[in-house]
Amino acid sequence: MIYLFVGEDYSSKDIELEKIKRQFFKKESEIFNYEVLYAPDLELLKFQEELKRFPQQAKKRVILIRQAELLKKPIKDYLLTYIKKPFDSCVLIFDQEQIDKKDSFTQELIKSAKVIYLHNKELLNTFQLASEIEQRKIKKALLTLHDLIQRGSDPEMILGGLRYRWQNSHLNVWEKKRRLALLLDCDLMIKTGKLKPLMALEKLLFSLVYF
Repeated sequence: MIYLFVGEDYSSKDIELEKIKRQFFKKESEIFNYEVLYAPDLELLKFQEELKRFPQQAKKRVILIRQAELLKKPIKDYLLTYIKKPFDSCVLIFDQEQIDKKDSFTQELIKSAKVIYLHNKELLNTFQLASEIEQRKIKKALLTLHDLIQRGSDPEMILGGLRYRWQNSHLNVWEKKRRLALLLDCDLMIKTGKLKPLMALEKLLFSLVYF
């Protein structure tokens, strides 16, 4: 059984993921039957070992591959054979933000997988904001922030989108902690009334981009 999650709405992806997991094992056995792999770091031997592991007190194991569009060529070559006859003991979920119509592997994957598109406009804009911060494009980031606020986006939603983006990113541990600490400080300033929401968020952007 193979799924392909496409889109930037990670909250909806998590909901779909939970539905799939609960079909095959209870929460208490998840540690034995659920594995998250990150495509940029994944090697073929490790991947093959995970696929061959059997479920424990469960119907199937679930393997989620984050950033699947960044899978290395040896794994893609292996998967071209695997997806035609997947193991009965494993549910394989590919997670990526977009589909590259020019990528031959993705086109073959679509033929064998159940494709689930998950998009949310506000989250898309929040992830755009995260991308502009990462690229240190402060002017664009400020414009995106102001657009989100003018459209009625809740500051908590903006912070939540940024948090989710970076918690599930490939940033190093130190950088994740730095960014999440800044998000927490901003949240506290808003909730305690030390700064108005827009000013707190603008301060956050400058801190993320320049420090």
